[in-house]
This record gives sequence, structure tokens and C-alpha cells, in this order.
Amino acid sequence: MTEKIVGYFLLSIGMGIVLVSLVNGINLFTKNSQPIAFFKFDEIAITLPNLLDSQGTQINTSQKVMLPNTIEGPLNLAAHLFFLSFFVGIGAKVAGVGTNLVRPIIVKTKDEKTDYTIKT
Repeated sequence: MTEKIVGYFLLSIGMGIVLVSLVNGINLFTKNSQPIAFFKFDEIAITLPNLLDSQGTQINTSQKVMLPNTIEGPLNLAAHLFFLSFFVGIGAKVAGVGTNLVRPIIVKTKDEKTDYTIKT
């Protein structure tokens, strides 16, 4: 009876971990929550030296190529979902152990009837 109590406990803990991870992933995609900031980048800029305008003065030619949010957003979202997949896997394993403890173990064997009569 104790293994059934432990099994139901592990099953509920495992399903709870899976459901919390699922809700967190849904909140990320609906933008109700922000992903954890794993990555932080500076802006990418290209400077072209020695450009002159028509009057012969040097022009500051620093051009922004990509803003940091363009790179950070998708990478942080992908990393967050990658870690959520680990939690889903852990929850599934815990729930699987609980399921194995809850269900009854039935062993069916094929009995062969042998005749032990002695002929004289």
C-alpha cells in the first residue's frame, strides 16, 4: 500500500512539473512573460574610414548594422525553451516512475500440465 501512496505522490509531482513548464512556455509565446536573459550583446556597427564629402571634410560613417534586441530576443527565447524541455523531460520521468509504482504488477505464466502417473 505504501508504494501506491508514493506512486501517486510522484505522479502528481511529475505532472505538476510538466504543467508548470507548459504554462511557462505558453506565456512566453503569448508574451505574458519575458524569457530569462541568458545573452547580452552590444550593437553591431561598421565604421568606414576616410570618406570625404564634396567639400573635402571627413564624414563620420558609423553605420548600425544590427540592434542588440534583434539578436538577443530569439536567442534568449530559444535558450529558455531549451531549458523548459529539460524540465518537461524530468517531470515525465518522475511521473513514469509514479505510474509504475501505482499500477498493479500482474505476471501471467503459461502452466504446462505434466502427467506424473507411473505406468506399471
